Formats: sequence, C-alpha cells, structure tokens
Amino acid sequence: MNDDLSGEDNESGMFVTFFLGLVDLKTGHLDFCNAGHNPPVLGSDKCCTDETCNFLEMIPNAPIGLFPGLEYEGEEVDNIKGCSLFIYTDGLNEAENRQQEQFGDDRLL
Repeated sequence: MNDDLSGEDNESGMFVTFFLGLVDLKTGHLDFCNAGHNPPVLGSDKCCTDETCNFLEMIPNAPIGLFPGLEYEGEEVDNIKGCSLFIYTDGLNEAENRQQEQFGDDRLL
C-alpha cells in the first residue's frame, strides 16, 4: 500500500495515517500495525493503572505514502480481554473550542 501511494505519482506529498488491528475475541489477542496514527486507548481496571486509561504503547511507524520502500513493523498484545479499545480519528483530540484551545490528549483519556 505504501509503495502504491508514495513516489513520483505523489507530487503533492499526501500521506495516510492508519491503525489496523485484528482481535481474537475468544483469547483477547490483538495483532496490529500502526502507520503514524494516534495511539488507541485501552481502558478498564485490568488494562489501566491508577484507575485511568492509557494510550497503547507502540512502534512509531511512518504514515503511508511518504517514502517508497518503507517496511512496517507489526505488533501484538497477548490479551486485552475485559478491556475497552478506543480507536479514534486525530480530529478528536485536535478539535478546538471557541478560544482555539484543543481538546487534547489529557481530556481524551
């Protein structure tokens, strides 16, 4: 996908960020790859510390379409059973109020 979207045909330098994941609902195993997208949030007592939710820690792969030939590294979490997985668009934490203050990551959590 990256090679098709990058290179000489991408004169305007457009790119795509995305998170792609597959959850086994029986085991809770999550396989995923992130391409420059905001990290999902894991929530629940099992997945959170201090009764707060946390961003999923992951490898910072580049967005798709920037450079041809990039390789993307997939990751996994053994078990997210009992956790909520919140995947969102970057527009959510970047939304602004009338004072042009962004919603932000802290409020998102």
